Amino acid sequence: MPSIVSYQKIITEYTTYKLNEPRDLQGSSLATELCEIDGVTYVSVPDGVALPPQPAEITVVPVVLTDALREQIKAASPHVRLINQRVVERIREKYSQDDEIKMLSLSQSPEKDGYLAHVVACREWGAQEKAAISLSPANITQRLDDLDVLYQQKLYSNVDALFPSGTKTIQLRNDKDFSIFRDIVYDAVAMRAAGQESALVEFRTEDNMTQILPASEFIPVGLDVLAAKKALWSVRTAHKDAILLLTEEQAATYVITTGWPTTNEPYWVQRERADRNYRDYVRRVAARLNNGTPEGNVAEILKLKAIGE
Repeated sequence: MPSIVSYQKIITEYTTYKLNEPRDLQGSSLATELCEIDGVTYVSVPDGVALPPQPAEITVVPVVLTDALREQIKAASPHVRLINQRVVERIREKYSQDDEIKMLSLSQSPEKDGYLAHVVACREWGAQEKAAISLSPANITQRLDDLDVLYQQKLYSNVDALFPSGTKTIQLRNDKDFSIFRDIVYDAVAMRAAGQESALVEFRTEDNMTQILPASEFIPVGLDVLAAKKALWSVRTAHKDAILLLTEEQAATYVITTGWPTTNEPYWVQRERADRNYRDYVRRVAARLNNGTPEGNVAEILKLKAIGE
């Protein structure tokens, strides 16, 4: 893997002594000057490339890259800022800023899943570019960070729910929306526990219409919505546990976009579908793991445990 070296430039009245960079046959530099921090210049050198003889006036030192120093270099590096800018440009090639706002407000759907997959792919490209100059976190850390971003995007999205009057969209854009909706569900459950099943529950859907239902009719709808969000947590946890089982090399190619619910089915329907469709596949993956060759989506194994085998 690439490495980082550091040195201090020496400036005299007539000469500036700096790193003699390795070059290819066309004379182009193979090294990347990252930044200067407190008078120390940091340079990334590709794997397998040796530095040529250096001026006697400077001392080149291999860098032991701690997490703190990595973040300092990334914050100060014009090269990293350019990578970050290009990540945004790649996203914008397919989705404008207005498109992103729209996608984040949509209920879970194939359209939104396509957007999230595109964003993850662009972020992964950026991580690979930073890895090429030794500034990407370890693969496991990167995958866990990407997983949290994907989970948050899926969590804070609207949900379509089936009411007696038809399908309505419930806004769950942020913690405030969640808190309000959860309190309404819990109040309805408390009403039923107190024997007040006919007591009316009121709340507003995305179309700004006030929905009024007896507690007994609202509870199944409310619990299904909360269960759909709980299902996202279950998938996130399964992916996280799977990633932590991998080596750094395996984590580099681990896919975090699979296994997420793509519809607003009740949680028990998702469980039955997972039980029916994934069981044989998971057994095959588990067999490969037992042979010491992890392949496929390890998260499926952990999902199987959740199903209850």
